[in-house]
Amino acid sequence: MTFVASLKNSVAVCVFVCAFVFRAASPRPSRDVAGIAGFGAAIVLLLLLNTRSVIIVTALGILVAMALGAVAGTGGSRSALAAKAAGAVAALVLVIGLGNPESPVSTAMGARYSFEDASAAARTEQATVAFERIRNHPLAGSGYYEVDNEPIHNLFLSAWMEAGLPAFLLVVTFYLALLSTWLSAVWRYGGNRGLWVLPIAFEWIAPLPILPLFRVWLSGDGGHPFLGEWVGVGIFFGAVLANDLRRRVGSRRRAAIAITPAARPTVTVLRNRNANVPR
Repeated sequence: MTFVASLKNSVAVCVFVCAFVFRAASPRPSRDVAGIAGFGAAIVLLLLLNTRSVIIVTALGILVAMALGAVAGTGGSRSALAAKAAGAVAALVLVIGLGNPESPVSTAMGARYSFEDASAAARTEQATVAFERIRNHPLAGSGYYEVDNEPIHNLFLSAWMEAGLPAFLLVVTFYLALLSTWLSAVWRYGGNRGLWVLPIAFEWIAPLPILPLFRVWLSGDGGHPFLGEWVGVGIFFGAVLANDLRRRVGSRRRAAIAITPAARPTVTVLRNRNANVPR
């Protein structure tokens, strides 16, 4: 059975987002047995889907999460053990698949990760054509164009080639704004975990924007992020916004309690009317 590559990539992107969100559901990820098991199953599924870019970002995301957990002191020995177990499961699948040189799994994965397959060659050809058309029409662009019935698999090259320099600058500006905002949030909350008040693990939602930031350089559909990638970006920045709002509400409540004078008990003394009457 043959599937369109973009559909398989879309499924892999959704698996990536669900895996990291499921892993972040517990504020104590080192003790979240269900999260560890679910994340390991997601890694096996990603290996079976064999989407090269998503697998690379998944490995990078795990390293980012472990580094942030180590900095915040939330990783613990169990977290390290869980990461090793997940790596062992992935390695076991690779060994089984690649152990037989003539197996379909070995042939497919070997070709994919040698970066000498048709996909890598097509991207190289697309970049060459895009640079040539940009040199001929640098300001206004030359309109939509496909190479071998495929759009340019790079958001920056496709924007410049098709719509000219203004579109390219707009895309670069948006990309740099998204990248700087994500890095600022990771630096702020990863280094000072006291600012993170939501009951979820920040280190496991922090890698979510890496996928769209990486795949716009080489994904299909002109380099545009898939729906799942936008969902991942929305989850990350939505969680950051919710955390900021919760911190502000908590700060206001603490300030209100601090400036409110303590209530003093009112004591009513009943006196006998005849008690002070001189005899």
